[in-house]
Amino acid sequence: MRKANWFFWVRVMLLCFVSVTARMHGYAQEMPKGIIPVDVEELFAVLPKQVEGWKLTGSRGWQGQDVWLEASATRTFERAAMSNDDTPVTRKVRITVQDTGKFAGSDIALFDDFSPGEEEGVNRLYMNSIPVIVIEEGPRLYAQFFLQGRFILSVSFSELPKSELGDWFKKLNVRLLAGVKDGPVVGLPKTYTSRSIDELKGRDKSSVIKPVYEIEDEESEEEGKSDE
Repeated sequence: MRKANWFFWVRVMLLCFVSVTARMHGYAQEMPKGIIPVDVEELFAVLPKQVEGWKLTGSRGWQGQDVWLEASATRTFERAAMSNDDTPVTRKVRITVQDTGKFAGSDIALFDDFSPGEEEGVNRLYMNSIPVIVIEEGPRLYAQFFLQGRFILSVSFSELPKSELGDWFKKLNVRLLAGVKDGPVVGLPKTYTSRSIDELKGRDKSSVIKPVYEIEDEESEEEGKSDE
């Protein structure tokens, strides 16, 4: 079981590595541009708040700056169950919806030139015409749905079969995302309201930040090396 879990997380890490590489590509641009993300409150509305037979154990949201501006909301559900060999287990489902603002250096780069197929444990397929990336290993599953050209919906399972992925997707109000209209493609604004929310703890912290685009000046770096 430990070996299966190790292989699972290695595959997830490889997928994340591709995402990080995409973000580094974003830094290589002259100036990052994208669409201002929706407020994190709108993303919470996409996620279920109550699921019969499951306990809500986490509900957090964030909006701020990575390379570009992002907003995301996550809810986690758990319930006690018995495995196939009658061992007590905790089934867990974590769902995150992220607005990438269509920034080219975000996770949407994972779906460039998307085509169905499986390679090195990463399965690419369509569900209801929606492109999905799925990694499955034993009792664990990680899936990413690409919606409306800008939203990434991530679902992770622990101790649940892949066959339940479609049922959980139906619990989401993805029609709200279809109603979101793209704003203009712009550069980083002078100010942006950053928020960190923990609904279960009743926390909602916000602050006004000044988004900064940082990139190393290669010429200055080379000059610094030559002076050493």
